[in-house]
Amino acid sequence: NEIGQSDYRFPTRTVLSYAKTVDWTNIIDPFTLVNLPFTYDKRSELPYNNFKYNIKWGNGDELCVMESYVRCLMLIIRNKVLLNNGNLQHTKITWFYPISMAPKRFRRLKSTWDDAYEKYFGNGVTGYMTESSAPIQYFFKRYSTATDLVNVDIGGGTTDIAFAKDKSISHVTSFRFASNALFENSFSELDENNGIVDWHKNVILKLLEEKNLLDLIRVFNSPSNVHPANMASFLFGLKDNTIPQKAGINIKAIDFNYLLQEDEDFKIVFIIFYTAIIYHIANIVKLLRLDMPRHISFSGNGSKVIRVITTDTKLLANYTKLVFERVLGKSYGKELDLLGLEKDSNPKEATCKGGIIGTGIEDNRDKMIVFKSDCSGLVTTTDTYATIDNGYKDRIIAAVEDFFDFVLVDMNTVFNFDKNFGVKTSSIRIAQETAKKDLRTFLEKGISQRMEETEAKDMIEETFFYYPIKGVLNAISAEIYNELQQS
Repeated sequence: NEIGQSDYRFPTRTVLSYAKTVDWTNIIDPFTLVNLPFTYDKRSELPYNNFKYNIKWGNGDELCVMESYVRCLMLIIRNKVLLNNGNLQHTKITWFYPISMAPKRFRRLKSTWDDAYEKYFGNGVTGYMTESSAPIQYFFKRYSTATDLVNVDIGGGTTDIAFAKDKSISHVTSFRFASNALFENSFSELDENNGIVDWHKNVILKLLEEKNLLDLIRVFNSPSNVHPANMASFLFGLKDNTIPQKAGINIKAIDFNYLLQEDEDFKIVFIIFYTAIIYHIANIVKLLRLDMPRHISFSGNGSKVIRVITTDTKLLANYTKLVFERVLGKSYGKELDLLGLEKDSNPKEATCKGGIIGTGIEDNRDKMIVFKSDCSGLVTTTDTYATIDNGYKDRIIAAVEDFFDFVLVDMNTVFNFDKNFGVKTSSIRIAQETAKKDLRTFLEKGISQRMEETEAKDMIEETFFYYPIKGVLNAISAEIYNELQQS
């Protein structure tokens, strides 16, 4: 009765609650020593439980965690089907995965879902689709004018992009540059600071303390929220929480998304983030001589941060067209509509509706492309991690410097950021001063992190172009925060 009412509903964070005494070498039945914590980030935590995050990407013990998480979900679904007088054997389950997931990990995930289906529904297998292809099915069905469409699925850690023409996907690409890059130091798990989060969180905490909302104060101060990306997630969820509403707090005062929209100091960070993704798409369109997209659709929870730049999608579409025109050196020549950024849109809905409309089994990994980190072409089978030399790193740095000139000088000149988006000139100055510092360091750290997960002989699976940009975003936030503190 509770799920779907008040604070407890899907979609929910991918977190597993488990008893501190749990032994992961045993098979653990759902809702015994493990549970889906619908109260996570909404009510204070119970002292006898711990939490597991990052469930899709874990190793070792984490595989048992993934099995437990999927089984909890499947038991809920099974009971829901039975409550609605459904037929278990006729139940179709489709799950989604990021295109960047390695084949070995994908196979583990598939067997986990199929085993759970057999246990709770009977004989049969589950369907699966990539997170970028599912929304495309929905958007083509929903919009009659959809012809050339690019879907951008922004998660917390990865962004998946699919290029489609008339419902058929031609190319997909993926990289680890997503919403978490705005709210954390991507190269240090121990760095508990982020300029954007640090500037806003204490103002919100003060409001919670004034109304003596102890439950939410405890959540605010929980150990997991020491990490700034987790704190950002908590802050984004506050506007939908019934506790501050009942306490009479003005929702706009704790609506993190609204506060960021009104904040002219940090907005430049979000503009750089968005432009970096569009710049990458435009370069791929140019290289492969694809048609200009008639629609760019956004899915994934991370896409909500784009609304921070402006709530006017027409204005953002004009800016996006201009990015394409500057990269390709020609007129856009058609309308451009941005989908999925409407005020009350739920980015996960397009994915789920696409899964219902879709065939159930869709694997586009054979269409995977990787744009070279120096923006010179596509990665081929001869481009392995062993081939990365200092000359290539120099060319990557040059390409990133070109990008920062493009966004902070060229685009600001032709599309005044202050007039159109409301960005303080002092923030643009800080961004320009910070943008070309430590690029080599950030690149080296990103590559060494990636090398921990792969081998020298492996083909390069993602662009390194975003590694320095991630470092710079965090550095700009820190510089703006420091200047605000001093003034």
